[in-house]
Amino acid sequence: MSGTSESQKGADKRPVTVLSGTEPPVRQPEDFHLCPLGIQFHSECPLEPFTVVSVDIDAPDEVGEISRMTCLGAVVQCEPDKQNNRYRVWLQFLDLPEQTRENLRCTAKSGNLLCAYCENF
Repeated sequence: MSGTSESQKGADKRPVTVLSGTEPPVRQPEDFHLCPLGIQFHSECPLEPFTVVSVDIDAPDEVGEISRMTCLGAVVQCEPDKQNNRYRVWLQFLDLPEQTRENLRCTAKSGNLLCAYCENF
């Protein structure tokens, strides 16, 4: 699974595409969230709760070059999203190194992707 952020001007959220295994890329709707705690995304297929998933996130680093962050997480919730004809998945990251956590925070903040909880910090 890989998440890719594309640059966009203004306070709008950056467009995000999530790739999962052999499934085709899924363009994420406006309710996509990424933060140091985890990721909330839409998938074409359901993921069982407590499944451990590796997520690759391609995003600009502190000097603006695209780098890949690999994060391990556990599915904490998955439910059908009839409006988008997909499944909405909540993944909580597990044991992230502090530098990865900080890079995620910066990426999510600059892309307006933070969850409501992390927006307060």
